[in-house]
Amino acid sequence: MYRKIFDFANVPAKDIRLLLDLGELHEVGSVCLNGHDLGIVWTKPARVDITDALRAKSNYLEVTVVNLWPNRLIGDAGLPMP
Repeated sequence: MYRKIFDFANVPAKDIRLLLDLGELHEVGSVCLNGHDLGIVWTKPARVDITDALRAKSNYLEVTVVNLWPNRLIGDAGLPMP
């Protein structure tokens, strides 16, 4: 699990959306900001919308590696075809 506390002085107006770019995320990750589950990131670009969870001070970000990509592929291979 990766954790970061940060401030964001320029919280945008409600009509502007902010995306958090996780860069070169090579695994499957779960993203949580200030207690808001922002979902699972598993494809590129590794981005999540943080607009509704962001605040000006003391943002608490957690990114949890929930699975390795090869494990995901192996697991999916055992599923029935649609």
